[in-house]
Amino acid sequence: MLRIDRVLKGRQLTEFEEDLAKAPRSSEDEAILSIAVELCKELQVQNAPVYLDWVAWRDKGGPGFSLAFMAADTIQWGPSWLTLPKRMKGMLSPEEWRPLLASSLIYNHQLRRKLVSSEVKKAGIPSLLIGIPFYLYVGLPGIQRAFASNSLSQMGLWSVFFFAPVVLVGLLGSKVEKGLRLRADRQAADLVGNESFVSSLRKMKGMQFRELERWRPDIPKLSQRLSNLTKYSAR
Repeated sequence: MLRIDRVLKGRQLTEFEEDLAKAPRSSEDEAILSIAVELCKELQVQNAPVYLDWVAWRDKGGPGFSLAFMAADTIQWGPSWLTLPKRMKGMLSPEEWRPLLASSLIYNHQLRRKLVSSEVKKAGIPSLLIGIPFYLYVGLPGIQRAFASNSLSQMGLWSVFFFAPVVLVGLLGSKVEKGLRLRADRQAADLVGNESFVSSLRKMKGMQFRELERWRPDIPKLSQRLSNLTKYSAR
């Protein structure tokens, strides 16, 4: 059985966390947790999970409380637990989870801290250089003229132009975040082996979960992840 470490990141486990760690779990859960602990040690992540939870829905975050469907490729790390999508239970072997867990750990604990600075450099600064002159010399005067003319078509057109830079910032930020996730995949392939990673992704592709090929603002499509690793192995 997985040994329970009573100390996490310089603190004692809470009673709740100890109860979670002692809860009965399947051999599949035990094996996945063991792999997660191994990867945490290799990547020098201090808070290794002591509990694995399979869920179908997750909290979207933000004000209030709302739930979002948990996509098949979603992996979440808590202070002392690991959350995986419920419909993937039994669909991958514990070893097939290894590269997916490694990529998620690398992104969340090593690359994500670089996200803000990368977004500022690649999205924020260019948008400010373009957006401020646009608003001052084109956008605001144009909107004032449109409202003064009482023309609905002109007001609508200039409103679109006014908010276009905001949309552009969001799209550039999305591109940066997806790029970091693909980079995490490549680093995970170096750690656990590119062939095993591609094999796990191909097995997921065969399950035909439609949301994995839909556009999402912060996560690349499954086909993009496969293409990324295929090109990386051929370098």
